[in-house]
Amino acid sequence: MASTKTQISEWYVDALTTTPVILGNHVVGKDYYLKRVKVTGTNCKIGLMVNFEADDLDEVDVAGSNGVAFAIIPDTPFNRRQISISNTTAAVADWSYALVFADTTVIDIAIPINNITVRMEIAASNAVTPNDTLECVGGGLGGLQAASGVAIGKPLAITTAGTGTQIIAAVLFASQTNALHA
Repeated sequence: MASTKTQISEWYVDALTTTPVILGNHVVGKDYYLKRVKVTGTNCKIGLMVNFEADDLDEVDVAGSNGVAFAIIPDTPFNRRQISISNTTAAVADWSYALVFADTTVIDIAIPINNITVRMEIAASNAVTPNDTLECVGGGLGGLQAASGVAIGKPLAITTAGTGTQIIAAVLFASQTNALHA
């Protein structure tokens, strides 16, 4: 059974390539930093949450289970070009959120200064409501915060537990605590 989703119309998002990762009127340098880094491995794609590698501040990989989400990979023109370059085959004409970056590709990441509203991918079998808190559940995906989990944000949608991932709008906390800041 597939999961279902209820959304607030102001923050409607979907799996199409036309939906931005950072939603609303957030400003680079005021609400988030944009930094260029290399990816490690072949796990990163536009829209996933990432963390810096423990031994290098210029490399990121997808955020792990029950971990802090230090940044998110936005859909900047630079990232769209890089994802196209990483996937240069006859079967791939352009870019999409489904494609991954090649190992050591240089990409943009968005590091929240203030809380930002983002397009977030929620892992399968995670039922969430706006009253819940989110955590990383591995693979750069969000999910329902466990009792010992690190709070990374709040969902702006309702999903039911089902078999597929869901794309929802969510508030990504800058402080990585269970609080909304002005």
